Amino acid sequence: MAQSIILKADDIRFDPDCILSVRWQKFIAYIADKNIKAGLGLIGNSLEGDRPAYFDRLRDLHNSPHFEIWHHGYDHVLKGTNAAGEIFHEFYNTPFAHQFGHLQKTQDLALEKVGITLRTFGAPGNGIDRTTTDALNSIEALKVWFYGDPDARQWILRRTINFEYPTHNPDFVSFQEQYRTDLSCLVLQMHPNSWDDARFDQFAYIIEFLLDQDTTFVLPYDHYLLESA
Repeated sequence: MAQSIILKADDIRFDPDCILSVRWQKFIAYIADKNIKAGLGLIGNSLEGDRPAYFDRLRDLHNSPHFEIWHHGYDHVLKGTNAAGEIFHEFYNTPFAHQFGHLQKTQDLALEKVGITLRTFGAPGNGIDRTTTDALNSIEALKVWFYGDPDARQWILRRTINFEYPTHNPDFVSFQEQYRTDLSCLVLQMHPNSWDDARFDQFAYIIEFLLDQDTTFVLPYDHYLLESA
């Protein structure tokens, strides 16, 4: 059976100069040209305000066969400091009301502005706690969770091997050394908006390598529907 490849591309947001940044546009065009698939992690607060061209672009991407827009939080806060001097992330060490509110606000904005229901979630920085599980359990529409709590009700897409070495830096040699054929599904996290031309070339080498293997690129929610049927 072909190995499933899920591309977890983080941090898509509005660009005031060109709707989506040039780097995002390059990534999206490559995925479509290769006839493969990628999940695009949307930061919810980018849906605030009146940005019809951006909303149309997201809708077109989500409705294409190549992309799924997924829920990547509302504000993507990482390494904040609370009143007690403790570190918090958007979905770590924050109250239930905060986490649920950010989940629901992004769900509501996506439906109102783009006309889509988000089905997959992944926390910024993958920072989560037990409260995240409780908050997600309160939102029925979210069926899939990238790198989530194994005990949660959602379909958990587990972290497998790395794509970037370190984060934001695709490296073909390191990927090839870590590549595993014994796993039925590889979930590969990436940050296309961080890639200059040299990093994009490394990304392309990895994709070409995967295309030469017995692999099938799938979207996260489609994977859930197939595997849970």
